[in-house]
Amino acid sequence: MRRLTGHRAALLYALLVLVCYGQVVWWFVFLIERGRETERLRLELAATATPDTAAEAAIRATTRRHVRMFAAEGTFFLAVITAGFGALQHAHRRERRLRQRQDELIKAVSHEFNTPLQSLRLSLETMSARDVGPERRDRYVRRMTEDVDRLADMVDELLEVQRLESAAPAPLERCSLADVVTVALARLEPRLQAAGLKVTVDARAPAEVNGRPSDLVQVVAQLLDNAVKYAAEGGEVTLAYGPGDGKKVFLSVSDRGPGLTRDDLRALFERFERGSAARRGTVPGTGLGLSIVRRIAREHGGCIAAHSDGPKTGARFEIVLPAAAPRGAGGRPA
Repeated sequence: MRRLTGHRAALLYALLVLVCYGQVVWWFVFLIERGRETERLRLELAATATPDTAAEAAIRATTRRHVRMFAAEGTFFLAVITAGFGALQHAHRRERRLRQRQDELIKAVSHEFNTPLQSLRLSLETMSARDVGPERRDRYVRRMTEDVDRLADMVDELLEVQRLESAAPAPLERCSLADVVTVALARLEPRLQAAGLKVTVDARAPAEVNGRPSDLVQVVAQLLDNAVKYAAEGGEVTLAYGPGDGKKVFLSVSDRGPGLTRDDLRALFERFERGSAARRGTVPGTGLGLSIVRRIAREHGGCIAAHSDGPKTGARFEIVLPAAAPRGAGGRPA
């Protein structure tokens, strides 16, 4: 369902106002005609020798009915105008927030792109301006590779946001969380090794969901990448998954990084939002990763939550998804 934008809300509100003005004009004409008719009937009754109480009662009943009709219709149109004005204000506020976030995105992307580009330029200028030894050349090459990877990750995040917004979701299929975790770990292995992080996998029990494997792999990889950014070098990250409460399964990623404040927890999954530790430090990112994770989790009928006891206590991100139907005889779903 398409959201009501500020422009559409303004047009709809203008249409409602025109309808209400039309109704008021109709009321005015109707009242004039009814007033004339009532006056004519009163004059006819006054001209008769004997008062017609039944006709007078009918006139009063008609007048009361018209008053009730106008009161009901007036209340309805007043409610419509009020609701339309509220929708218009809500749409304008949403667009204002969206523009603010877009400005923040432009600033964040500009900064995040500029930093690795400047680093690449400096490394290339240094290597071309003078003869560097093999050891320094290897160090520059590693730095340039990291900068390129950083740029590629940001482009991937932006493209993923566009895909989720515009593309129709692919059909769901039965998949194992163990397979999803294995693929995600393989994808993140170079970065985990470079950061010196140890990942402990706590597989409580086999768990299956109906989902899109590529999206679920991206979710796990994004949470692991988030842990790589914030966990201390040489630290440990715990990835746990298994059956949850009821017909649910869970998957969580815990780190021992800087933790999260209450303000962080309230807005962490909004687009372009970043934790206070990221804003204070030099942690790269655009603030899109966790919003992508939440979007994918919701498309799979699940949810995600972040938990932390405060700064310097680490953080845990947990996703809860509906479990796939249990398999019956022959390995088919029951």
